[in-house]
Amino acid sequence: MGYEGHAFNFLGLEKENSDYANSRFAILPVPYEQTTTYRKGACNGPHAIISASREVELFDDELKFEAYLEGIHTLDELEPTAE
Repeated sequence: MGYEGHAFNFLGLEKENSDYANSRFAILPVPYEQTTTYRKGACNGPHAIISASREVELFDDELKFEAYLEGIHTLDELEPTAE
């Protein structure tokens, strides 16, 4: 699932700032719900975080740094297995 006109990745970055080969950072979404005891839904967390990240300011005021310029790649979701 994506947003029209934008890639569905962390911060909604363009390819030049999210290509795996050129990225310094990587985001690994893990929709894990194996140990949930109260209410189901933790498996939706990675998608919700990536969706919300599109509203984050790209400039970090405290660090005076724009991490996305170093490249942030969003990996495919890791599918947990029950053992």
